[in-house]
Amino acid sequence: AVFPKAYGALTNELLGYLDDDDGGAVDRLFARRREERIATAQERLAATASLGDRVAELARILDDDGYLATSERVDDATFRIVEHNCAIADVAKRYGQACTSEIDFIRAVLPDATVTRTRHMVAGDRHCAYEVRAT
Repeated sequence: AVFPKAYGALTNELLGYLDDDDGGAVDRLFARRREERIATAQERLAATASLGDRVAELARILDDDGYLATSERVDDATFRIVEHNCAIADVAKRYGQACTSEIDFIRAVLPDATVTRTRHMVAGDRHCAYEVRAT
């Protein structure tokens, strides 16, 4: 952890080469990543009945993915997920598909809720946050 890492720069470099060769490839990669994440999360959330419990489990999934995520109940029908870290920040700054994929992922695994991004690191906020409201 104390040594410098250039994972983000390397990833951006490789995605740039791919994008140069095939303009739609980056979009397809992010779509594939999103679909894989959705399938994995749906398996973990399948046994969880209440929206609040699923939001809490989703925060654990995001935490496992390196986002240092937490969740909280705002009121009876509203929850908040906060990602205190962006595991792919360098990539997200260059490729907006990363952020679009993230909110699409959350919406897909919580189909009985309306999900709105209320904070966004790429826009200068200190964290990303999502309001999850039961529909």
